[in-house]
Amino acid sequence: MSAALPRVLLLESLHADAEAMLGSAATVARAASTDEASGLAGAGSGPVDAVITRGKARVTPALMDAARGLRVIARAGVGLDNVDVAGRRRGASRC
Repeated sequence: MSAALPRVLLLESLHADAEAMLGSAATVARAASTDEASGLAGAGSGPVDAVITRGKARVTPALMDAARGLRVIARAGVGLDNVDVAGRRRGASRC
């Protein structure tokens, strides 16, 4: 029996090669848009190990709470101004 792949919530698109690499190592759920409701819908559809954003979508306390099992918040780009720093206190690592 093999271990289940981690589940990643992708809030924004990445380069096609990066998405292909991610898809080979994880189950990827994609938010329909960058608004908070889409992120919450994606997070609420099952356990989420990681959330990845680029710059438009915000990782809010509500999103972190909805993402059961969240361990990692990754920001593809520079800065963390769209990631609520309280996530660190919720137990998720930020990259």
